[in-house]
Amino acid sequence: SSFLVSINHIVLLFVSVVLFSILLRVRERLYDTEKAKTRVELITLRDQINPHFLFNVLNNIYSQAIQDDSEKTASSIVKLSKMMRYVVHQARDEYVPLAKELEYLDNYIDLQRERLDRSVEVSYLKELDDPIDLRIAPLLLIPFVENAFKHGISTDEASSIVIEITLKGRLFSMLIRNRKVTGKLAPHEVSGRGIEATKERLLFLYPDKHQLILESLPDQFVVNLQIQLDAKSDSDR
Repeated sequence: SSFLVSINHIVLLFVSVVLFSILLRVRERLYDTEKAKTRVELITLRDQINPHFLFNVLNNIYSQAIQDDSEKTASSIVKLSKMMRYVVHQARDEYVPLAKELEYLDNYIDLQRERLDRSVEVSYLKELDDPIDLRIAPLLLIPFVENAFKHGISTDEASSIVIEITLKGRLFSMLIRNRKVTGKLAPHEVSGRGIEATKERLLFLYPDKHQLILESLPDQFVVNLQIQLDAKSDSDR
């Protein structure tokens, strides 16, 4: 009905204003990073703000509102707001609970699934020991996942992305495989800045405690990351 569409438009306008306000606050943080402990922190903040993803999600939410699917629209708004709160508030910390970082990935992947055509196959598997007390540097995982979606998806051919995350004790592992798309280079070749910044963070924050392998195979791209994580008491020392 026209009434429901009007309500949805009001909700979308409110969400857009809130997101714009949040983005302004993030931009202010970027200019305040002269006092950051390391140059890596500045690179991280700049690279993790992806307005294209936000615009794509907002467009998708708008389409859902037009179709009067209010429950799905509300769910998308909640997921996006949780992601933005994480970026603005918790990502300023040197380390965050692993569970919070994985929740951010969960929401990102869910929103991408909602946005993509059904011809894109996305497999997301997690096998975790209890992550209680384990900490990780914030926004450390998203560049690899984001690049898989950005460079491994095509509207002209079948696409697939596989993300497998495991935690055995303190050993965290993430394996990402995405099918090669015609005319696109490897994610680390296309978006060198984001991947290189993350590699620098890994070297700085996890010296001798991580392994990162990027492979360009004949039919797929592979990211294999392993990190020996610290508990809260360790990372706070």
